[in-house]
Amino acid sequence: MASSYSDLGIELMATGENAGTWGTKTNTNLQIVEKAIAGYVEQAVTSGGTTVLSITDGDTTESTSVARHAVIKLTGTITGNSIVTVPDSIEKVYIVVNGTSGAYTVQFKTASGTGITFGTSDKGTRLVFSNGTNIVDTATGGVGSYDLNGDSLILDEDQDTTITADTDDQIDIAIAGADDFRFTANTFTALSGSSVVIPDGGLTLGSTAVTSTAAELNILDGVTSTAAELNILDGVTSTAAELNILDGVTSTAAELNLVDGITAGTVSASKAVIVDSNKDLTGFRNLTISGDLTVSGDDITMGTNTAGNLLVADGTNFNSIAVGDLSEISTIANDDVFLAVDTSGGGLKKVARSAVVSGLAASGAISNVVEDTTPQLGGNLDTNSANILIDDAHFIADENGNEQIIFQTTSSAVNQFDVTNAATGNAPKLSATGGDSNIDLEIEAKGTGHVTVRGNTNAGAIQFNCESNSHGQILKSQPHSAAVTNVMLLPDGADSTLVSLVATQTLTNKTLTSPKINEDVAVTATATEINLLDGVTATTAELNILDGVTSTAAELNILDGVTSTAAELNILDGVTSTAAELNILDGVTSTAAELNILDGVTSTASELNLLDGNTSVGSTITIADSDGVVVNDGGTMKTIPASDFKTLVGAAAGAFSIANLDIDGGTDIGEAIVDADLFIVDNGAGGTNRKVAASRLVTYIDANSSAASVGKAIAMAIVFG
Repeated sequence: MASSYSDLGIELMATGENAGTWGTKTNTNLQIVEKAIAGYVEQAVTSGGTTVLSITDGDTTESTSVARHAVIKLTGTITGNSIVTVPDSIEKVYIVVNGTSGAYTVQFKTASGTGITFGTSDKGTRLVFSNGTNIVDTATGGVGSYDLNGDSLILDEDQDTTITADTDDQIDIAIAGADDFRFTANTFTALSGSSVVIPDGGLTLGSTAVTSTAAELNILDGVTSTAAELNILDGVTSTAAELNILDGVTSTAAELNLVDGITAGTVSASKAVIVDSNKDLTGFRNLTISGDLTVSGDDITMGTNTAGNLLVADGTNFNSIAVGDLSEISTIANDDVFLAVDTSGGGLKKVARSAVVSGLAASGAISNVVEDTTPQLGGNLDTNSANILIDDAHFIADENGNEQIIFQTTSSAVNQFDVTNAATGNAPKLSATGGDSNIDLEIEAKGTGHVTVRGNTNAGAIQFNCESNSHGQILKSQPHSAAVTNVMLLPDGADSTLVSLVATQTLTNKTLTSPKINEDVAVTATATEINLLDGVTATTAELNILDGVTSTAAELNILDGVTSTAAELNILDGVTSTAAELNILDGVTSTAAELNILDGVTSTASELNLLDGNTSVGSTITIADSDGVVVNDGGTMKTIPASDFKTLVGAAAGAFSIANLDIDGGTDIGEAIVDADLFIVDNGAGGTNRKVAASRLVTYIDANSSAASVGKAIAMAIVFG
């Protein structure tokens, strides 16, 4: 919503409007208010015509907003009756000074009203107000000429009142436009054409009351004797009869001397006062009136130039005082009062400061107060349970005007942070609050900057509390003595826990580059290489067997894939083979499974060397039943006693039972028997088995075919099966 303007031209700014120019516009508004309550301007009056005084909205230019000022002095020489107008809508108090020259009237009014009129000789000051329709006279008078319009001028009903003028000034009392009486220093004069009427018994000369009636005093009327001539009576001893000329006069010589040397219309010290032909008096100084002072004319004239002054009672006298000469109040208290005009018809009244402040706040006439461009507080600023509203990107500055805190606003904000102070032994708190259930608290550095937790007597530290704030863990930097400046990156990947020096923790899937374990020696083995020890139960002493081994990694890799246990590998314990002897295995391509055949072998090197094809057969031995023979038992190599072979062939004590000779399952020769084919025969039935060629059987059969017996036939059948 755009700005609007009050009748005085004050800009009424809408909420959120005029960002960046609010201060300037507020200063302009305050200058407008200042002009309206204390501004003084002089305005030349158009002679014989109408002078229109206007107000320009939001503008402090004096010439275009004369109607805004509190005090307006009308100037210029006029040669005809003139009119001065202000806008109809204005509601304010004016002090109007008629400073024009020329015996013509000046009417001061609203554009459509009748207002008030300064008479042709009225060059005084009026206190008036505009009620939005017309100009109304406050009926309080002014420092200059003022028409009471038939009302009474009551100086003070219950206290002595003094009207005071400077010693070289005079006070004229004029009736019907003509001066009748005059007060000057020590003299009261009834001017020409005026007289002083004193009731019978109402005249006191000195301390002696004049009791003569007017008729008795009139005996002197027309007497032309001089004072010296009248003094002839001084000491006269004539009788009353002789002095009947003064019949009825009871005055003493001293009393009669009160009129000695006086001048009508002029006040003389310690003398009677007689007004002049105009009923005027000149020369009165202090005049004490026990009753009311009624001024039938228009003016109470003072000797000094009192234009614009106030007539102020000090408890004894009324003094003419300029507004600028009044004592200043440096601090306005709540019970101090202002002078105001009650526009409801109550006239001039007092109003308390608190009522003014309350009225301004209620009417919205002043919604933002800026005293000046560099305001200062005289004490603490109490927000009185209200808030301080700061525009977007505006700041709180230091005493040099530099930004201290800049506030950035979010139009739909529901979250904020709270700052809480603390008593002794507790820490102040900065916390995120607002409408959301869960609110982060962000701290943002600029560019490559960072958030620094500064140290004091100790290194910088941050404590992370548990959810109940009953336990806390402190993250602290290295001390100054460590001279450390570095960057520590937090781990990437999924949620995790940092590794501690003292906690017992399990590391999974971690790559250690050149680690050092318990001594200043870098571990260069890979994880795969270290895994070779997985499951090893050997003691330190047993592992120290490798101490001094000079085998290369390639040479040790011969064991790659071996699944032998520590016990099985201990078979090598005590082996004295040289590197050259062990190099026999160099180039072996056997798999781990193939080498595992040796798993559990307890043979010595000499025993294993019997398998070496280069080893001589050695001497003949006699095989005993308990000697062992290696056989393949269904794919499993076993050692069996030699006696198992005797059982297998059914032989005992060097014999072989023919019953154990099974030829039924043999493979047929598949061809005709020839002479070279061999047969086994028991030579001479004596237990010696010999071979015999098929040709011998043919010869034997041929020789005995004619006389073959039954027994031979059976024997042949057995042989041939």
